[in-house]
Amino acid sequence: MKLRTRILIVTFFIILFVQGINCFLEIGFLFNNFEKKSINKYIIVGNEIKRKLDKSLTFGKPLTHINYKRLIASIIPSDVHNLHVADEKQTIVYSKNELQDKKKFPFFQELTQLKTSEFYQVFIPLSNKSEVLGNVIIIIPNKKIVAKLSDLIKKSLINFLIIVIITLPVLFVLLTIFINTPYNNFIHSLEKNMAKERYDKLNQNRIDLSHIFDVEAKIKEIRKGDWLLPENKSLYDPFVFFEKNSNNAPLKNKLFKKFLNMLNTNS
Repeated sequence: MKLRTRILIVTFFIILFVQGINCFLEIGFLFNNFEKKSINKYIIVGNEIKRKLDKSLTFGKPLTHINYKRLIASIIPSDVHNLHVADEKQTIVYSKNELQDKKKFPFFQELTQLKTSEFYQVFIPLSNKSEVLGNVIIIIPNKKIVAKLSDLIKKSLINFLIIVIITLPVLFVLLTIFINTPYNNFIHSLEKNMAKERYDKLNQNRIDLSHIFDVEAKIKEIRKGDWLLPENKSLYDPFVFFEKNSNNAPLKNKLFKKFLNMLNTNS
């Protein structure tokens, strides 16, 4: 496997791992905080409605005589469909959309959030100074928040896949330009200098030339033939034989085999 391929694979898996953790943490953050942030958004809307209605209550107007369309209709966001105002007797005095069932809501003296299997319910108290006279009630379907959360999670996963898909070719190009090409050029330069025996340039690249010089010295020694002279005792001492037996064929074969054995084992 080429160096570039190894670096590419390792780096890609590191990016995949880091982006995977980032995506996982982002989804976990959405699960833990999106519901709370969504409810807070509706609480802000409810508090703005409360501010306007409290001002009317301060001037002595009962909840049943307030012109809600003129006062608050323009500040209710379009995505808020289930908004109601109830008095202290739990009677609905205003609804943005008509209730399908005429059930009564509970009455609360302070800001309250209730969660059921189908809805989030936010109750914001309306007061004339210290006396609580009614509630602003905002109902948010669970499926609405779940749908928004699912969309955000899908976007997060799509962004993760886009980053991964784009990263691989970009990483391949960068590795080719900045690592693989200079590396191959360096190796080619070394091979070229070695073939042309440019030892000075090899030495400049901090290449250890001691083995090359040892090999050259041994080749020169072999070419000279001095190692075959009778004075080379390290070669001939192991062969003990008598001159009278010098014509003995088995002895010559034995000597030849020993000689080959010594050459093959670098003895």
